Amino acid sequence: MQDNLHASDEEQMAYAVSQGRTLVTHNRTDFEELIQAYFDSEQMHYGVIYAVRRPPQEIAQRLLEILNK
Repeated sequence: MQDNLHASDEEQMAYAVSQGRTLVTHNRTDFEELIQAYFDSEQMHYGVIYAVRRPPQEIAQRLLEILNK
């Protein structure tokens, strides 16, 4: 997703949906509104995980713990 580094929230979400992926973000406020818009328009998505700001390795470790349960 390196090419999407400067993409808007809407573009990030659309890309994640097109790839069948869940999006991980620190940007809870904006993505809560975006997800609500998806629900309101009955658009499908694969979820959003809101992460607390931590080092990337710690976030990856926590995500792996969730996925392995």
